[in-house]
Amino acid sequence: MAATPILTPHHRPLIVVAIRCVEAIGETLNHRKKQPSKHRRRYDDSISLMKNLAICHRLGSHLRLLLPLLMVSVMSSSGAAGESPSDSAGAWSATGSMQDERWWFTMTTLLNGKVLAAAGYSYETYDLATAELYDSATGTWSRTGSLRNARFSHTATLLLDGRVLVAGGYNGLESMTSAEIYDPSRGRWTRTGSLTIGREEHMATLLQDGKVLVTGGYGDSVGPLTSTEIYDPATGLWTTAGDMNDPRWWGTATTLLDGRVLVTGGVGISGGQSTCELFDPVTRTWTYTGRLHTHRIIHTATLLADGRVLVAGGQGDLGQSIGTAEIWDPATGLWTAVGRMQQARARHTAALLPDGRVLVAGGLLNNQVLASAEIFDPLTSAWNRTSQLVTGRDQHATATLPNGTVIVAGGVDRTSEGLGSAELFTP
Repeated sequence: MAATPILTPHHRPLIVVAIRCVEAIGETLNHRKKQPSKHRRRYDDSISLMKNLAICHRLGSHLRLLLPLLMVSVMSSSGAAGESPSDSAGAWSATGSMQDERWWFTMTTLLNGKVLAAAGYSYETYDLATAELYDSATGTWSRTGSLRNARFSHTATLLLDGRVLVAGGYNGLESMTSAEIYDPSRGRWTRTGSLTIGREEHMATLLQDGKVLVTGGYGDSVGPLTSTEIYDPATGLWTTAGDMNDPRWWGTATTLLDGRVLVTGGVGISGGQSTCELFDPVTRTWTYTGRLHTHRIIHTATLLADGRVLVAGGQGDLGQSIGTAEIWDPATGLWTAVGRMQQARARHTAALLPDGRVLVAGGLLNNQVLASAEIFDPLTSAWNRTSQLVTGRDQHATATLPNGTVIVAGGVDRTSEGLGSAELFTP
């Protein structure tokens, strides 16, 4: 029997609001309790509910916390449909498990080659403050200093000096303004300047001058955000940058070879969108560029070796997983459709391999958690299957090790249980 998403205690104040929202837009909400300690609810018509996010926001701004649960309305405990044998070289192998199960977290490859997993969410403790390090030499995870503030749905950015900036997120009560810095040499976190506005599910990217640009996201008091801000590691302070033309969260941000930043898709005021914008760090201004061919949210964007950007998968207007991909060319500012993916998927991860190909892994096919993985070859514009993950996973994180191996860890599995396991992909 398929398991239903888990509703944790900090969602309880939202239940009445959720019911009123569903009634207001003519949808049906079914719910049941499965275990006293883990309240699970089934949302039979999550797609229409998401399309009416603006109405829901007026009834209760915190309701958007339910969206990740709505999108996983039924997780299949059996194999996901459409997964096929490998037709491209590469193999997955299990490695040491994290100390904590976690998802909605970040993983960052440090300059010393270790991988930092920070904060996230867990059924056991809800929002996490713990952090741990993966050592590829031993294949094990070890504790490091805990964050000052527990959080999930935050961003983590590797600074030029090797420290890591974590910013924003959600703590079960509000969108967060706090930010902190991890120093690998000391294994400790210290507070730094706060964001000017609380935000979660935002985007963050390192600029060529070593500063960090944070864009959009969701704010408790205002909903989807157009605002952006820049962090200066030299001063530890944030300054506002120009507003984007469109508010967006669950989008992507990619620093281009020329220093500009491309943002794509995401959720706006009335749902998913196809608009894309460019940020010029010199003038601190935003301008539209070519539109995606389809609305996308919770997709991936990868900078290719030649400076183009590959966008893959995501969810469309009706909540369906998308199996298409497109490439943006900075020379023309336009998107071109490329080979169809072997598997439609959303909320997957993507990693650039040493040879310039792109690995995507896991995620969701509509309501089914995937173990499948595939590789995009920019020379042929073709997608090829590769071996499956040891464990199907969604809401996981990925990082690339110095030797080109890719690690994925955490997430939730096909029974909607949290994962602490990790595995390695060797191209």
